[in-house]
Amino acid sequence: MSLEKKLTQVALNPAYHDFFTVVKGFRNGIVYGAKIRFPHALVMTFLFGRGTPREKLAFILRATKQHALNLGTFTPLYKFLTIALRRIYEATGGKGAVPQWHSLVAGLIGGYYVFGERTPVNEQTPADWPAGKPKPTDKSWFAAYATITWGVVMWLHEYRRQTIQTGMVNSMDYLYHNAGKWDRQRAQDVLQRTFSHMRSCLGCHDTASEALSILQALIKSVATLSADEVARDRRNI
Repeated sequence: MSLEKKLTQVALNPAYHDFFTVVKGFRNGIVYGAKIRFPHALVMTFLFGRGTPREKLAFILRATKQHALNLGTFTPLYKFLTIALRRIYEATGGKGAVPQWHSLVAGLIGGYYVFGERTPVNEQTPADWPAGKPKPTDKSWFAAYATITWGVVMWLHEYRRQTIQTGMVNSMDYLYHNAGKWDRQRAQDVLQRTFSHMRSCLGCHDTASEALSILQALIKSVATLSADEVARDRRNI
């Protein structure tokens, strides 16, 4: 059996589903965070920002990086916490659907850890602040606001999704629900593209260069599939 087929079997093995859910959550967060932030920062910075073109470009890249890392941290952390809570629930005799407070607690913890620090990107939380009232200027109050906001929004997404805007529901579905879904065709597509790119690097003799080439091949493979996957997932919602 080829290495590619063995890796496909591992990816589809139910025993590793939770692990790959967290991994895919990280991937989805990075991909979506970069895609949503870069065009927004590009337009807003060049239309209304100050500074030289070089300074504007540097700001755009920093904002994109922070947004991607934020979602790339929050998404797998949220999935990990919900998985851990579900396993504890099952290990202690729980049956049926998990308690609703699981998503609330996971959102609270993730919101505090990832979005508790006040930054321009973190201020753009998924809930509207009351009109005419400024966001808390005190660091502790802002951290509390971000924590509660993310906890409530994650609970709403799981159990009261009709109260959230359709566009946001679709985005959150991609980030959090899509992380636990993949099939044989998707796994094979990623692996085939990865091995295809890796074969072009077989001429590398330096170990560090070869490792870097393999990593770049994997990133390129995942990024190539991401656009089609987002569109396909949204059509299936």
